[in-house]
Amino acid sequence: MKLKNINIIPLAISLYSFFLFSWSLIAQLNGMHICSLCIVQRYIFLACGIFSAFAIFSKFKRFDVINVFASSIGIIVSSYQIWLSFNPLYSCGMPFNIVLQNFGFINALQSSLVDASCSKLVYLFGINIPIWALVAFSIILALSVIDLRQKSKIN
Repeated sequence: MKLKNINIIPLAISLYSFFLFSWSLIAQLNGMHICSLCIVQRYIFLACGIFSAFAIFSKFKRFDVINVFASSIGIIVSSYQIWLSFNPLYSCGMPFNIVLQNFGFINALQSSLVDASCSKLVYLFGINIPIWALVAFSIILALSVIDLRQKSKIN
């Protein structure tokens, strides 16, 4: 395999996404409060990392299009979580793992998007985690669009 066949932008997105997924997982294992929307964002980071890994050696645009779509969903979810954090009228929903165990995946996902409250936000360097996630998804989206445009020029 030649090194010049590796596409650098998807490699960067993949490493960045896997880092964010791993950090989120390690933070939860160390006792950080993780709400259901954070878990949804974690798996969107994982999806972005996986599709970027496929895009590293691909000259086709389909993986970049999927990444644009996934990062856009991540932006929507993190924006919704930020909105919830500034509207304290919404009460906390049940934890994601309890809803998942008792009601199944579809109901857990629906519950996380409807009933989640982010009143106990965790701050990192003075900025709450949903805002960091929004910034991260925006970076992934921008890099995916750049890679998509570069591949459009090649084809």
